[in-house]
Amino acid sequence: MSRHEVCVSCGARVPKDALKCPHCGSTSIGPADTGAPKSVPPRRGSPFFVIVVGMVAVVGAGAMLLIMLVLSLRSGTSAPEAAVAPPGGGGGGFAELKARGKLRVAVDPDAPPFFSPSPGGGFEGFEFALISAIAGQRGVEIVFVERDFAELLPAVRDGSADFAIGQLAPSPTRGVVWSVSYLQYELCLIVQASSPVRSLGDLSGGTIGTYEDKAAFQTIDGVLPGQWTRRVYSDYGYFDDLVGGRLDAVVYDCPLARYELKPYESRLSVVADDLAVRAYAVAIREGDDSLQHDVNAVLREIAASGLLARLSDQWLGSAGGSGDDLRRVTVRPGEALGDVAARTIGDAGGAKLLHEINLDVIGSDPGAIYQGMRLRVPQ
Repeated sequence: MSRHEVCVSCGARVPKDALKCPHCGSTSIGPADTGAPKSVPPRRGSPFFVIVVGMVAVVGAGAMLLIMLVLSLRSGTSAPEAAVAPPGGGGGGFAELKARGKLRVAVDPDAPPFFSPSPGGGFEGFEFALISAIAGQRGVEIVFVERDFAELLPAVRDGSADFAIGQLAPSPTRGVVWSVSYLQYELCLIVQASSPVRSLGDLSGGTIGTYEDKAAFQTIDGVLPGQWTRRVYSDYGYFDDLVGGRLDAVVYDCPLARYELKPYESRLSVVADDLAVRAYAVAIREGDDSLQHDVNAVLREIAASGLLARLSDQWLGSAGGSGDDLRRVTVRPGEALGDVAARTIGDAGGAKLLHEINLDVIGSDPGAIYQGMRLRVPQ
C-alpha cells in the first residue's frame, strides 16, 4: 500500500493522511499511483510558471511509467522568480540546482508546436514535454523564464536562466555552450502551389525569404552563388508575402513549416524537404561544465528509452527528408561513432571526420551520440 498521496493541484506527492500539500498549500489530496496526473489550470499570478515533476523509481516497468507521466503532463503552477545566480561561476550541475531548489529555463512561450500555452492552462509542446522529462529524470523543479526569442541567449549569459531552449541552432556564441542536439531536422523549400519551381536550382534570380540563418544562406548559396536576392525575417509574415507574390520561395525549418502552413495548405506547397540537416540544442551558460555534462547525459537516457522519438512523433510528426543514406544516417542501438563510420564510409577511423561534420549535432564530446540521432555523412 502506498505511503503517499498526490496533490491534485500541483501533482506533488505528499505524506499519506496529510491535511494539505506542503508544496502549494492545497487541501485537494488524492490517492497516489492511480494513473496519469490530472491536468488542472495553473494559478497565474506572475510571468513565471513552475512544473513539479515527481521522480519515478526505475524498478521493473518504472521507465515506462516515466514515459506515461511525461506524455500526460500538460499543466503548471506559478511561483516567484528564483534568485538570479551570478554569471560566470563553475556550477555544479543538477545536484547544485536541487540544493538551490530550482532549474530556471528561458523559453519563448509563443512558439507552437514546440512551446505554447495549453488550452487547458499551463503549457504544451515538444520542448515543454522534453524539459518536463529532463526534470523528471533528475527530480528538479522548473521555473520557466519567459523571453522573446531574441532574448533567450542573453538570459543565459546574464544569469537570469540556467539554460535556454527554443529552436536554437548551435553556433559559436559568446558566453554560451551547447548541449548535444535533441532534434535533427531538414530545411525545406516552400513555393506557391501553382509555381513551376521544384528545386533551389529553379530559383536563379529569384527572391527567397529566410530567417537570419547562416545554414540557410549557405545552403542556398551552394546552389545559387550570387544568383538570388535575400529577404530576411525576424517575425511572421513570410508566408503572407509568398502568397502575395512578394517572394518566389521560402527556405525554412521543416517542423515549423509543417505547422505554420496549415492555414495556407491550398495556396502554398513544400516542394523539397531535404535541403540540409540542421539541429536544435540547449544553450547553457559558459563555464557550467557540470550542467552541460548532466544535460547531455539525460538527453542520451531519454533517447535510449525511446521517449525522445515518441515526443517528436507526437508533437512534430514525421521527421521528413528523403532518407537518402548517402547524405544522412540514423544511429542504431549501441553504436559508437566509430561503428557509424565503419557502417557508412567503411572506415572505423573516420569517427573524427564524422564528428567534425556533425559538430553542431553531437557537441564537443564525440561519445555523446545516442540511438536515433541523425548524422550527416560524406557523399
